[in-house]
Amino acid sequence: MSLDDLAKAYGLDRSKQGTGEGHIYGRNAEGQDVYLGYASSGLMSNQDLISAHSKQANPNEVDHLSADEKLSSMGDLRGALLTQWDGSGDSAPDSEPEIERLPMKEASPDSSIQQARERVANFRKDTDKRIDSYYPLSQYEKAQKLMRSI
Repeated sequence: MSLDDLAKAYGLDRSKQGTGEGHIYGRNAEGQDVYLGYASSGLMSNQDLISAHSKQANPNEVDHLSADEKLSSMGDLRGALLTQWDGSGDSAPDSEPEIERLPMKEASPDSSIQQARERVANFRKDTDKRIDSYYPLSQYEKAQKLMRSI
């Protein structure tokens, strides 16, 4: 079944891609992850999926069809859905968007350091002005500042 057919047939919710319990992913022929959708645990009793799970090649798996029981885990449900899927469909979007890299400006190390020193000095002056405006100097501090400036 195609990805769209699989989603329609089993009511997979493809509206919001996520991770964790119930979110089913597979790999397409190019090896890219593909989001199949969110499958609720209610699908564990679906006879078509129980039959599909029995077709898996792993002999260590319980054959739920012959045991006449529902699928016992989300892993069983995932395996059954992947058995039904033909591998077609869109690949999952990359988890990290590509960041545009801007070219670096040519600058000499000395000018960069000097610019940084100037920014720090300006910041200190601005900070001192703001502090002084909130907390005026006492007469003693004014006298000390005057003495230092001489």
